[in-house]
Parts: sequence; structure tokens; C-alpha cells
Amino acid sequence: MRWVGVRGFQYGILSSKTLAIIDPSLLVNLFLIEAGITELSNDTFKDFHRLQSLQLDYNLLRHIPRNWYSASRSGYPVDKLSISHNNITSLDAECFKNMNLTSLDLRSNALRELRSEWFIGIENLKTLLLSGNRIKTIQPNIFRSISQLHFLDLSHNDLVCLDPGCFKINMHHLSLLDLRSNVLREVRSAWFIGLENLRTLLLSGNKIKRVPSNAFESTIHLQFLDLSHNDLQKKEKTPLFQVNVWKHGKGLVVYTWI
Repeated sequence: MRWVGVRGFQYGILSSKTLAIIDPSLLVNLFLIEAGITELSNDTFKDFHRLQSLQLDYNLLRHIPRNWYSASRSGYPVDKLSISHNNITSLDAECFKNMNLTSLDLRSNALRELRSEWFIGIENLKTLLLSGNRIKTIQPNIFRSISQLHFLDLSHNDLVCLDPGCFKINMHHLSLLDLRSNVLREVRSAWFIGLENLRTLLLSGNKIKRVPSNAFESTIHLQFLDLSHNDLQKKEKTPLFQVNVWKHGKGLVVYTWI
């Protein structure tokens, strides 16, 4: 059996013992959805040597411990992990290090901050989904250990500002940055230093009133910019459009209407 899905069963504390009923020998995909999982024990998945995709969505997790997932001995470590729609407020350092993640989904939890040590050991990560949390700021070098990141979703958080240079280190591959539906009131050029390969920047649904003409000067390959549903005055929109077309070429699409 290559995949197993469990929905509605109330596990409580998830451990290798509570999962003993599942034959892990050939299992590649495991989905434990709405399963009442409140806690992850150490080495919960120690027998699942071929597991590549794991979904623990819509459970009751509040914390991700460091040693919940053992290193695979088979060469098939999990590369897709989703623990969205829980109530996670904290993660231990290096809690994903025994995986080979290319995609990590932490949407709709209760995170108020991000810490760089959470991402140690997952340097092949390409997609990071963090929308629907309560994150208020992005500090410098948070993402320095995930240098292959292509897609970063920070939409629907409580972001008021970004620290200058927060994407400066090892974010050269990022092509899409989603900052929709936060509470940003301004845009600063220093936020986007290091994002020279950014193609899509989504800033709609914030409180932005003004955008400096040099705001996107470091995003030299930007192709799509969405500034709709902000507090931009009409007089701000025309100069912004003109400056960015001149900087990035006629291929840039800019949405600024309300």
C-alpha cells in the first residue's frame, strides 16, 4: 500500500505505538487529517522508511518538538510536509532537520514570530507557506539556511514592517513573494535587497499610502506587481507606474487600482 488516509479518528498523542496498526513497509503518502492529534512523541515515524509526503492538517497541535521525526535509513526522507490548520505557537530548533523537505506548509496556525533555527537542515526547501498566522515582523537573516527557496507566502498575517535586509542573505532564488493582507503602511527599498530574481510581488490588501520611486530598484527581474486594495492616492499611482516600466521594461504588469 503506497498511501493511507485517516480522517476523524481521535489519536490524541501520536506515537509509533498508536501508528502500529498501519503497515509502513511500502507507504509513501500518509494523511492524518482531523485526527485529534494533540502532541507528537519522539521518533513517531521511526518505522516509516519510505515516507515521502506527510499531512497532519486540521489537528490540535500547539508545538513541534525537535526529535519527533527520525532520520530515514532508506534514502526516502519526507520531502513534502503539511501541518496547516493546527494551533502551533512554537517549534523546537532543527525540528525538520531529519527530512529532505522541498515543501513546508504551516498555514493557519498561531505563530507570532519566525526563528532561523527552525529552518536548519532543510536547505533544499523550495516552497514555504506561512499565511494565516499572527506574524508581526520579519527579522534579518531569518531564511539564511534555506537558500533554494522559490516561493514564500506570508499573506494574511499581522506584518507591520520588515527589517531592512531581511531577505539579503541567500534568497537569490526567490521568484514569488506574497505579502497580501497584512498591515504594511509603507514600502521600503531596503526590504527587497537580495531579491534580484523576484518575478512576482503581491502587496494587495495592506494599508500602504505611499511607494517611493526607488522602492523596487533591486528587483530587476520583477514581472508582476500587485498594489491593489491599499490606501494609495491617485497622484501616487501614475509616477509609480512610469518609474517601474522604465526600470524593468515594458513587460512589468502593475496593478494599483482599488
